[in-house]
Amino acid sequence: MEVVNVLKSKGVNMVPFQLNYTVDSVQGILNFTMDVEMLAHFDEWQRTRQDDLYEAQDQWPTELHRARLIPAVDYVQAQRARQKLIQEVKKSFTVDAFIGNATDWERVCLGNLVGLPVIVVPTGFKAISRPPSEGNRRRTTITTGIYAHPNHDHIALALAMAYQSVTDHHKQRPPIDNLGPGDMKLE
Repeated sequence: MEVVNVLKSKGVNMVPFQLNYTVDSVQGILNFTMDVEMLAHFDEWQRTRQDDLYEAQDQWPTELHRARLIPAVDYVQAQRARQKLIQEVKKSFTVDAFIGNATDWERVCLGNLVGLPVIVVPTGFKAISRPPSEGNRRRTTITTGIYAHPNHDHIALALAMAYQSVTDHHKQRPPIDNLGPGDMKLE
């Protein structure tokens, strides 16, 4: 809500907004699409048995081998669902931009499939989960996404600039150990 309130204070007309669509397998469509497109990119490597050159040996070769097993019919159906999703989002996107959770996997998948530009802005810090010791001052960044229409990156960027002109979160760095900003390290 901080981003909403700051933008409102800068004169941006903020209204409640919900992006509506009926496609219920956004993540499935993205998985099919990305796996097949990655395989197309790395096809020669895989066909020439250069799988050991992949960075993440525990992940990528397995995913790429699995992509070879996706039936063409399922891939085509996923692309049809993707096209339907694009049309529904285009019809439902009745604002210039919206503020949303930048780490919501559904929204990330949707943005990738539809081509929604998003700029992720830092909005503060929170404690890390499972810190190594009691009283640990380590923090992680809290982020918010500003999503715009496809090919309207400039709107997301302008809103991010307006937000950052009032705040200084983008200039802050979280402590990465028990030392906080301004603390001296004893050696």
